[in-house]
Amino acid sequence: MSSQDAFTRAATAQAVARTALALGVEVADRAAVDLVADVAGRYVEAIAAACVASAHHAGRSGANAALPDVLAALADAAPRL
Repeated sequence: MSSQDAFTRAATAQAVARTALALGVEVADRAAVDLVADVAGRYVEAIAAACVASAHHAGRSGANAALPDVLAALADAAPRL
């Protein structure tokens, strides 16, 4: 694992822990926090990849993804009920 991967995992785990605290969770197992952080990280990666794909489809580079690309990616990731 690179130092960037380690930093990203640590930052995501910290964000999950802070969110849990803000929601009133007083105690959380480290493995549970790590699991939720892993799922959240994969979700963000999937949204980013979908943004890039949407931008490319619209004739823009992935670095120039715009709000419509983000909205399209979020709509595609939404659960179908």
